[in-house]
Amino acid sequence: MAPCVWHACIDPPLPPGKGLKHDWDSVPVEFGDTVFYSCARENLWFEHNREFDGFPLKCEDDGSFEDLSDEEWLNCVPSRQSKYCVNGNSCQRLFVSPAVFCDPPPEKPRGGKYVWSRNTTFGTTVEYSCGKYAKFLAPNSTDFYESLTITCQWNKTWTRDLDPCICKLFCTKELPIQLKHVSDSHCNVIPEPLDFTGLTFVPDNATRHLFVLDDTSVYNPSELPTSITSNQGFGIDKDLMLDGIVHDIVSSNPVVRVIDDQGKTAVKLEIDVSFSNLIITSEMTVRTL
Repeated sequence: MAPCVWHACIDPPLPPGKGLKHDWDSVPVEFGDTVFYSCARENLWFEHNREFDGFPLKCEDDGSFEDLSDEEWLNCVPSRQSKYCVNGNSCQRLFVSPAVFCDPPPEKPRGGKYVWSRNTTFGTTVEYSCGKYAKFLAPNSTDFYESLTITCQWNKTWTRDLDPCICKLFCTKELPIQLKHVSDSHCNVIPEPLDFTGLTFVPDNATRHLFVLDDTSVYNPSELPTSITSNQGFGIDKDLMLDGIVHDIVSSNPVVRVIDDQGKTAVKLEIDVSFSNLIITSEMTVRTL
């Protein structure tokens, strides 16, 4: 008896877990012809390219379809993680489709903040700002702006990097344009002359943005905890400004105390790092804000 010889291909493969379907209509496929593969459902897209429609698979001369390895089969995924069944309602096999995730977004700027859901799936947005005393500096220009938003793309990257945050005082029109490029590579504070010198700091147009350190201020303390003397106008026409970075993981919550001349804690500010809360207490009241 003569051996059977294939003259066409049937039953094109359908690898599990790839989220694929083909257009085979049960009619044998001639040698050299193809079947077309696309994503199995409307809410699935090809992982490598969201705009990709599909791909053909060729019927070989031996009656089989092209042999693709598991890595060569393209994968369809949803924009968010989901579960689906194959083989109808019986759900003989259950697969979990991975979502498209980006790496964590850039950290918030020093002294700034971001609005982020802690999600990193496709379409997630993160809005950044530099805080009260700074603005973003647009690239290759002297233009400043308040905030920017980045988005997780289908290729698993964020839409852009962050521009540098520059001290807001540099944005005033009166300052020379070259000062608008000043960043952390420049000194932004100067010490107040000691009393015995008889000297005083007289700012000009190029230096009037600088902060003058005196006994009521401290810059980059070498040791913590540290203390400073309050200005006589504190609480009336003088504000207390703290600028720094609080890391996500700390051994204890950072605390700032305002102590009166009787040694009582007028105000205690505790930064609850785990929950991004500010806890305000005082020895002069039983309430916690």
